[in-house]
Amino acid sequence: MSDARKSTRKVKIRTIILSLVFLCIATFYAAFFNEVNTLLSIRKLNDNPAYKLTYKGDYELDKYLENGADDWDKVLDFMNENLARGIGKHLYGENQCSSFFAMTPDGDYILARNLDAYGAIPAVITTNPSADYRAIGVTNISRGGWSESSLVSRLTAISSPYYTLDGINEHGLAIASSSIPTDVGTAIDESKVVIHDLTVNRVVLDKAKNVKEAIDLLSEFNIKMEKTYPSHYMIADADGNCVVIEYINGEMKVLEMVGEFHIATNFAMYDYDYNSISSCFRYNDYKNALSDTDGIISTDEAMELLKNNVVKGQAQWSVVYNLTKRTMTITFNNHYDVTYEYELIR
Repeated sequence: MSDARKSTRKVKIRTIILSLVFLCIATFYAAFFNEVNTLLSIRKLNDNPAYKLTYKGDYELDKYLENGADDWDKVLDFMNENLARGIGKHLYGENQCSSFFAMTPDGDYILARNLDAYGAIPAVITTNPSADYRAIGVTNISRGGWSESSLVSRLTAISSPYYTLDGINEHGLAIASSSIPTDVGTAIDESKVVIHDLTVNRVVLDKAKNVKEAIDLLSEFNIKMEKTYPSHYMIADADGNCVVIEYINGEMKVLEMVGEFHIATNFAMYDYDYNSISSCFRYNDYKNALSDTDGIISTDEAMELLKNNVVKGQAQWSVVYNLTKRTMTITFNNHYDVTYEYELIR
């Protein structure tokens, strides 16, 4: 075989190989378009670290709600099977969170919260599911086993909507969860699907426009409390409604706001005497500060109040959601000199 023919043959072989490689890449990109673009959207905000990502596409929430999950392993199984990644494991941290609802001097309603925990890795997450409501919030990507140095662990971002711990949607509905020591028994109604308490925030943000809709929505499900750190939820809307929802002995209790503000820290508030002095110093500090102003507080003042009530050594993020303007002001790891501002365009 002549040198010219050999050279031509090599060129053809290289062309075929490159074509096959390109075809594989194009096929992969077409098949995993949303997943790839979600991963490409990840940006590091600081070296603490904290991140921001925009979730592309849907994450099968309606399918999750069809069958639910009565423990976290089943939530992980669902994500592995339906988000098609077979990824991650759940990492626990002790949550010492707190939140309060109030009004600004301009008449805007706000929900402010501290997330205090060990080992969290926060990421601001924006979601826009095709059939539900746009939202922005904060997800703890350490729950999926995130590690920036590992490509495989970075794929856990595909599951990040289910790790959302607080947020606001396009209608001005906001939710924040906190841990409380309580009986984790579940009152089972056989006609209802069981869903895990750590997924409640995502369900509410995607499916409810206001507090009433959130209550009605959660009433449709059995909520399985995680044994380690069961949750209660502060839910507020742009009309000035705010409740705390707790599950006591498995039964849903809706705790209405008394007065001009509402507070939730880390104790069960059902049957709580609001005129008493709590054993929780953060609850008392919030109550005293908000009582002095009849529940009127600016965003900057709310941040300062949060700053004064972080659990030392566990501060992960402090955030103020403006339900009227659909905005989010957030700072990470007790660095209150650096804040990040986000807005949900209506």
